[in-house]
Amino acid sequence: MVQSKIKVFWDLETCPPPTAHLISPWDLLENIRTFTSGLGVVTSIKAYWDGNKEKDPGSNATSLRTAIPSMGISFIDCSLVQEYSEDALARTLTVDFLVSAIDDPMSADGSEKNIIMIFSGNKTILS
Repeated sequence: MVQSKIKVFWDLETCPPPTAHLISPWDLLENIRTFTSGLGVVTSIKAYWDGNKEKDPGSNATSLRTAIPSMGISFIDCSLVQEYSEDALARTLTVDFLVSAIDDPMSADGSEKNIIMIFSGNKTILS
C-alpha cells in the first residue's frame, strides 16, 4: 500500500509552538511527525513568520526559529515579501499551499493520496 505524502504549512504567528511545556525544537518536530504518522509520511514542512511582528526575543518561538534551518524545515520570513502588508503571511502561505496542490496532484487511479496540513489560527487563510 502506498502511503500518503503530507506537506505541512505552519503559521508560527497565529499558531506558535506550545509554551505550556518547554520542549526542544527537535522534540516539537518529532511530535509533529508522530501526530501525522497515522496519515502518511511528512515530505515537507514550511514554517512562516513575520519578522516585523517579533514579540519576545527570548520566547520558545524564537528558539524554534533559530533551530529551524538545521531541522530540514523551510523557513519563510514573510516580512521580506515585496510590497509587504499586514496580511503578507496569510497571502504567502495560501499561495504556497495552492501551488503545492497544483504541482503535486493526486494520481488518476486514486492509489496515491496527498495531504496538505495547515497549522494556523488564521481563519481567513481558507476563505
